[in-house]
Amino acid sequence: MMMCTKALSKPAKRWGLTKILWRQGRLCAILLFLAITSTAATSALAQETGAPQSEFEVQTEGWERNAQRAQQVLSENAASAEALEDLRATISADRDAAFAISEAGSVEVNALTAQIEALGPAPEDGEAEQEDILNRRAELNETLSVARRPLLLAQEAYERANVLIGELDRKIREQGAKRLLQVSPSPLFPSNWIAAFTEASKYFEKVSRDIRSTLERPAEIARLQSLTPLLSILAVFGLSLVLLVQPLASRRLDRRFQRATSPRGKYLFAATENLSHLIIPLIGGGALSLLPFVADLTSQSATNFTNVLPQMVVVGIIGHWLGHSIFSPGNAELRLLASSDRAARRGAVLCQILALVLAIELGLEAIERDYAFSSAADSFLGAPIIIIGGLLLLGLAQVFLAGRRFRNEAAQGAMASEDESYVAILARLIQIAAILAIVVSLAGFVELSRAALMPTIETLGYVAFGYLLYRSIMSLVSGFAGADNQDAVQNSLLPIGVAFILLLAIMPFLALSWGARPADIAEVWRLMSDGVALGDLRLSLDGVIILVVVFSLGVVVTRWLQRLMRTKILPRTRMDVGAQIAIGTFVGYAGYTLAAVTALTSAGLDLSSFAVVAGALSVGIGFGLQAIVSNFVSGLILLIERPIKEGDWIEVSGQEGIVRKISVRSTRIETFNRHDVIVPNADLIAGV
Repeated sequence: MMMCTKALSKPAKRWGLTKILWRQGRLCAILLFLAITSTAATSALAQETGAPQSEFEVQTEGWERNAQRAQQVLSENAASAEALEDLRATISADRDAAFAISEAGSVEVNALTAQIEALGPAPEDGEAEQEDILNRRAELNETLSVARRPLLLAQEAYERANVLIGELDRKIREQGAKRLLQVSPSPLFPSNWIAAFTEASKYFEKVSRDIRSTLERPAEIARLQSLTPLLSILAVFGLSLVLLVQPLASRRLDRRFQRATSPRGKYLFAATENLSHLIIPLIGGGALSLLPFVADLTSQSATNFTNVLPQMVVVGIIGHWLGHSIFSPGNAELRLLASSDRAARRGAVLCQILALVLAIELGLEAIERDYAFSSAADSFLGAPIIIIGGLLLLGLAQVFLAGRRFRNEAAQGAMASEDESYVAILARLIQIAAILAIVVSLAGFVELSRAALMPTIETLGYVAFGYLLYRSIMSLVSGFAGADNQDAVQNSLLPIGVAFILLLAIMPFLALSWGARPADIAEVWRLMSDGVALGDLRLSLDGVIILVVVFSLGVVVTRWLQRLMRTKILPRTRMDVGAQIAIGTFVGYAGYTLAAVTALTSAGLDLSSFAVVAGALSVGIGFGLQAIVSNFVSGLILLIERPIKEGDWIEVSGQEGIVRKISVRSTRIETFNRHDVIVPNADLIAGV
């Protein structure tokens, strides 16, 4: 440093050295400035590209990718039904997420909206506004537009997903229709039999080869030997329940039912005996169906068949139980359909064989998924099941029709005739479906015949199950109501309500049987849960339930309050009877009005949305309902001013008698010859 100072102090060299240092310093400053600028720009770019995205932005990008993929798949029109179903599930999940965001709204949006409303209404065109309010309004509106962006994006994604789901459903239905209308070689031609036998032999040979290769390994043999005690216990346990325990329990419970004297005791033993035909075989069949899984002695070529084996067992057991429950071949007193003992035994057997046919059909469909059979083999393998099932359905329809000629003491009266008429209609429909299925299968439309026959069998099962539940519930209610009130129970709205609720519960299963997809059921449930937009209103299932429940509670509370005032409070006052009745009537009308308003607001319905409807009604009232409104207002005046009261002896409109009841629209007068005369309230106010 000292040497540099000395060098710079010399006059001869000072200017040259300073000039050199100045040039070098300026160059270094420029390079330093460029380095700093480049570093800052690089850092800013890195921060911009590498900034973490919000959860909503990531979700929105996912919606966009899925929507683009769905549009591409729909435009290409080459995806299978399974791929379309998977894509539909993805789009449906995106739609649900978008709907949740759009319906939930935003706290910031609500707060900003409230702030803007606090500033007052915006000035109309040509009117001036204070500058500070104008600036504040513009600032809030700009902030509100930014805050609304996620909601608008969610609504946009929701509407787009709705359109895409509709297109996907249309494509899936088109593929299903093509599959049903596909013509296979007729099973009547012997040339197709050889192909079917050949392919079936190859399939079973492949399955047996897989099992033999498993048993040839010493490790597998040792494992099976170690599992032999457990397998033996399961087999003995399952067979004992099905073959020994269930028949023994059924006989004992039936004897207890015969000895019971009270209706409740009979109902208890009958229900227990009936359930013994379901629960005990289900436990036993479940133990038996576990044997292949516990032994792990399955073939890779029969994976679907092994998985569907428990379902086949359950279908067979439920069919046996329903046949026993409906026809009750051993006890005519518990028979739900009127028939002779012989017809009942035949009907029970037909139901059991039909359940077996349905179980075999499930297994056959699983085998077809395991092995790629040709169309000729599918037609030949499916035709015998269809023909046998159709013949069984025809026999069951004959049993239903023959049952109309028989009546027992438990099935007499109007209800029995109505039930039998419904059974006759059902029998005719069964005959039509069975004949069509047989004819169509022989013509080569195997898939179409399956779509007609198997859903018919399943529908019979669901209808039988619903009818069994209906009769059980009504028997239980009648038993608790007592013998004196059974007619009142049967003649009330309770049977219709129970039948309607059971029908609603069975409808989804019926729809699935007749070709509806689970996605279709989920779509209907979504519409009921999310609601249907009607202008500014959105009607949903939970809203309707809340509306009915709140209004019902309001009516109950109002009536309780009226009874309390009429019996406890008003009699202790010095009011006359007419004033007490007037106050009770006012309380009732006020309570019903309050219940209606509370129910509407609790259901989320905006009462301001009814302004247009109220305006339209006011026009109608002005022209066509003048008399009704006049009587209504007159009724209110009668209740308030009380120029007459109940119990008065009056003469009006040429009628003379005692006032028995003053309602809002009219007044009932009992004449001296015991006739009731209804007088409009306007005659009592405007007349003499």
